[in-house]
Amino acid sequence: MTVEARASAVEGEGLDMVAEPTTRVWRVVIVDDSPDERAQARRLLLKGSGRRYQFVEAETAAAGLRAALGEPPDCLLLDYYLPDLDAPDVLASLAGPDGLTVCPVVVITGRAGAQLGPAVLRAGAQDYIGKDWVTPEGLTRAVENAAERWAMARELRASDERFRLAAQVAGLAVAEVDYVADRIRLSAEAAALLGMPAAAAVVPRAAVHALVHPNDRLVLSERLTASHDPAGTGAFEVDHRIVWPDGRIRWLGVRKQVFFAGGRPVRALVAMFDITSRKEAEAQLRRNNETFFALIQNNPFGVYLVDADFRLRQVSLGARKAFASVQPLLGRDFGDVLRLIWAEPFASEVERRFRHTLATGEAHTETTAMNRRADIDDVEAYDWRIERTTLPDGRFGVVCYFYDLSVRGRWEAALLAKEQELRSITDNTPDVLTRFDRDLRHVFANAAIQRATGHTPQEVIGKRNRELDMPAELADRWEAATRSVFDRGEPTSLDFTFEAPEGPRHYTARLVPEFAADGTVEFVLGVSHDVTAQRRANAGVQEGEARRRAPSAGQSRVTK
Repeated sequence: MTVEARASAVEGEGLDMVAEPTTRVWRVVIVDDSPDERAQARRLLLKGSGRRYQFVEAETAAAGLRAALGEPPDCLLLDYYLPDLDAPDVLASLAGPDGLTVCPVVVITGRAGAQLGPAVLRAGAQDYIGKDWVTPEGLTRAVENAAERWAMARELRASDERFRLAAQVAGLAVAEVDYVADRIRLSAEAAALLGMPAAAAVVPRAAVHALVHPNDRLVLSERLTASHDPAGTGAFEVDHRIVWPDGRIRWLGVRKQVFFAGGRPVRALVAMFDITSRKEAEAQLRRNNETFFALIQNNPFGVYLVDADFRLRQVSLGARKAFASVQPLLGRDFGDVLRLIWAEPFASEVERRFRHTLATGEAHTETTAMNRRADIDDVEAYDWRIERTTLPDGRFGVVCYFYDLSVRGRWEAALLAKEQELRSITDNTPDVLTRFDRDLRHVFANAAIQRATGHTPQEVIGKRNRELDMPAELADRWEAATRSVFDRGEPTSLDFTFEAPEGPRHYTARLVPEFAADGTVEFVLGVSHDVTAQRRANAGVQEGEARRRAPSAGQSRVTK
């Protein structure tokens, strides 16, 4: 039940106390199940100051909550033990979303006040006083202190909220370090930045320090130790990595200010922001620069770089041979380098091309440029291309890619000579050499095929045997034997007679598979050996043997 004890404002009697202006009436809710205790509280407050009061009384916690929540008073005097709830439960019901009670609260305890007091302060009360030692001045001071503390706490929370919103807009995560309690209070943004759940509002300092990347701990420890020196400013800035619980690595930019009391750090404000993207971009830029120069320096092909000052900046491994006669090389004016290597007018023409590309960004390509060297008695041929590029210092340069066709020309000549040598060997062998693809078409034939068929090698390329006037029965045998090699991957032999321009010729052919890289048969090579002379010789021997035996047989018949 709620009872208003005074329908009008009541002015206190304590004229020796410093009073607020008489127009200010304090509304005080007194919650106590004892009417005598409520009356005692009224008398003490009226006697303790000259302030004007409006008292609202309640004898249960439920009634007191209705009075306080309906119209928050300037202060609530709360008895610890009530019939329906104790003070900590009432304080929990009075707490707002920010944890602060809706009004200042002074808890009046019994004889166990010394033990209960700290508990009610932790529960949210602004002050407490024991019934055994309460005095007019003491109760008045408790009410005034509670009101002041509550107002300060509310302003601090409002300030924190403004700061939190500003930090959120700025993309900052904030934290407050309590060195006395060895804990850190994290904003929701800070908890998320550290990879912690949002509920981790207050955590031990060690829990945060454990997240620091092992490679950054020593530097961070040194910076922290320096910031804790009261002789210094207490401020420091550092970028370091943290390792999230899931193993991911993030970069933090940390700005910290330490506050001291009694010559030691007591608290610190920390602003953190995620700089992972920036660090990754910086690392990527460094890698790109390193890769750029490494690609030039270690490139086995001809590459070199001319910088914005038209000096030779870098030369690849593959290009050093072309510049072997120029010493020193790097950092030298590129025009001078050109004239040491090439004769005029080619040297001046190349310099003009490079300067034009550097100024305009227009690329230039030349193929098979044959010119006489100035440093050696030789003519060399090159393919080359120049492009403008941006150097790590932000200025333009020109990169040249070139290929020494002189070397390639020597290789091509050697390959051609080797090919001609092989062609000479195959064309001078008496055996017919042929190669067939999977369509049973000729892809190669040597000169011996013309002696056997009357067709030149060029005439048989791309054609099947049956398209070259080979009898159908013989063409069928060749195709069957060739397909067998393709299908089984094993050699086979074939004996056949072919009507050559000078008459019938007898051959023994050997067909062997040529395998591709994947193990399948790619071609079939045929080697056809002319055995006509051998067969004729064998036939002559057999005929002579038959004639030799004929008289012996007649003589035997006569004897009988």
